[in-house]
Amino acid sequence: MELSEILRFASALIFVVGLIVACAWGAKRFGLVPTGRQTSPTKRLAVTETLSIDPKRKLVIVRHDDREHLLLLGDQDTILEAGLPAKAEPEIDPAAEVKPLNASALTGPVTDQMQKVVSLLKERRA
Repeated sequence: MELSEILRFASALIFVVGLIVACAWGAKRFGLVPTGRQTSPTKRLAVTETLSIDPKRKLVIVRHDDREHLLLLGDQDTILEAGLPAKAEPEIDPAAEVKPLNASALTGPVTDQMQKVVSLLKERRA
């Protein structure tokens, strides 16, 4: 192997590693990588939900004891709503019967279909 081949191999390797690092940084910067949800051992504080508005701003719901706080994180962090009562965790009954969707009920214009889907979802939540 000549020195020119070794240098070409090393430069190609450095270029590929640099591309991987740049892609990882870009994915983290623009919110494409989900952040790990961390809870304390006593579980008094938790991030309930996160919504990316744009690359620089996120809406975060933080639960503390029996209260929730809506935060806007970005250039200047802002509390939008503080001290909201916490939404109760839904209890999932594994023995609950799941009704199959009736495909014939979803015919018609798109707006009618969307209203039917919303009403079906509301029925399932209730």
